[in-house]
Amino acid sequence: MAITYPRAFPEPLPFKALTFRLSYDDAQLRSPTRGGQQVVNIAPPQWTMAYETPPLRQAAAEEWEAWVDSLAGGARLFKAVQPLKRFARAYPGGYGGLTRAIGGAFDGTALLDSIVDTRDGLRITELPSGFKLQVGDLVSFPFPPDGQSLHRITEGGTASALGALDIKVAPTIPYAAVAGVNVQLADPWCLAVIEARSVQAPWQTGKRAPLRFAATQVATGWNAALPSPPALVVEALGTTSLKLTFAPVAGATSYQARLRVAGAETWGDAIAVSSGAVIAELDPDTGYEIEARARGAIGFGAWCDAIEAATWPDETLTDAGAALLDDDAETYLKDDAP
Repeated sequence: MAITYPRAFPEPLPFKALTFRLSYDDAQLRSPTRGGQQVVNIAPPQWTMAYETPPLRQAAAEEWEAWVDSLAGGARLFKAVQPLKRFARAYPGGYGGLTRAIGGAFDGTALLDSIVDTRDGLRITELPSGFKLQVGDLVSFPFPPDGQSLHRITEGGTASALGALDIKVAPTIPYAAVAGVNVQLADPWCLAVIEARSVQAPWQTGKRAPLRFAATQVATGWNAALPSPPALVVEALGTTSLKLTFAPVAGATSYQARLRVAGAETWGDAIAVSSGAVIAELDPDTGYEIEARARGAIGFGAWCDAIEAATWPDETLTDAGAALLDDDAETYLKDDAP
């Protein structure tokens, strides 16, 4: 199997001791006359980390040697995780058995719904009802063009019955970050570069010994991509129904659609759909605008161009037209929301 970068750690993670902290590049300025002090951020804070394994046997040592060599002395990046915080503190064994409030198994990914203006808080949706995030838990999410932002929760809470939760985080969220991307709650990570001279490995000593190395967060470099918009086709099936079809999008795992009456300013809520879905309970003889988007590994791509379609007038529903309605097709009401 081909190696992909940024590279994940080999499993299982054997680390027994480490440091994983935020480093601030600040300047402190003191007034010579008033005695006041001002702190100036010269650069955004970075996560710095130092890892150490238990003494490794030959097979494990050789696997780690190959992993370190694959990073080419820091020319290639890896996904730095905090092995003691792979899951939220309330779920030390992982998220198995949890169900999203909107339905479906919860796999440790949620949706970044919105970011507060001060950039130190966000709303997460698509969580299980009652899901808990506590102070000290970690979350991560991508930001364009190819970054991965990692944050420690400074104010947690419990998700609502609809699976929404507002939290506060540090460091502040990059201004490039936008809503609509996946939030990683299982193995949250940041991009990091290994410090080649820090590597102390068992194969250097000739006997069982720990592996030690240090690394530093980097802002960008993993070339993630959001999926392209679907090529949406919409056809009227009768007086109150529209059918949506589209070809699969590369890298997409799911899809959403939204609609509005033609000419309206506000879109309806997004609903989860698949190709062949039927949106029902619409108004007869009415024009609608419909958009669709695809969701990939890191979040939702852009909405496609709006497609216009109109339901039939009441008198145009014929036996032939009614036959187009597929009893097995997924059917959604216009007010359905995930």
